[in-house]
Amino acid sequence: MALRTTVKISVNNLSDARYAAGMGVNMIGFCLDRNSPDYVDTQKFSAIAQWITGVELVGEIINTTADWQNYALDALQVNDWQLIDQIQTDLPLILSLDIDKYTDVSLLATILQKYAVRVKYFIFESNTTAHDKTEWLQKVGSQYPILLGVAINESNLEEILALNTAGISLKGGNEISAGLKDFDELSEVLELLEEEN
Repeated sequence: MALRTTVKISVNNLSDARYAAGMGVNMIGFCLDRNSPDYVDTQKFSAIAQWITGVELVGEIINTTADWQNYALDALQVNDWQLIDQIQTDLPLILSLDIDKYTDVSLLATILQKYAVRVKYFIFESNTTAHDKTEWLQKVGSQYPILLGVAINESNLEEILALNTAGISLKGGNEISAGLKDFDELSEVLELLEEEN
């Protein structure tokens, strides 16, 4: 199954991981921050990883003390551009930025330019649809590999895809109980992204 754009999804359970892999997402991210409610330890990670194939496994860290070296990862995601210079790894890097914190897009542009050589993807996170930055996103989306992690849903997906960035970033949810999961929100977006044969 192929999707119309590159998709990364952050998950914390096997149900979301298997569903995402089955739908053809490119990357599945796992939170490696011990203080987060979404934390996935090495044992749980290994158990999930053995059930999914055909996707890149991404470790998501917020500081250099995260125990990411003990995970079998394909890429490493950081949420602070200053960490990029501190991390010693041969893994491809993904830089996640909360664009709501940047009222001046010139600083974001500087970060993109400075780290483009080391970063495989930039994820732009926002709790909104980032309408105030639409024109700028179209411009930088043609220059840099950007995944949009904005408030994406069934009604605004086509508008977001029209920005022509490299793809989108989604978040899974928690299981209702072990093995029981409601995929409604996730499936609405992923099913719309399926390429027609």
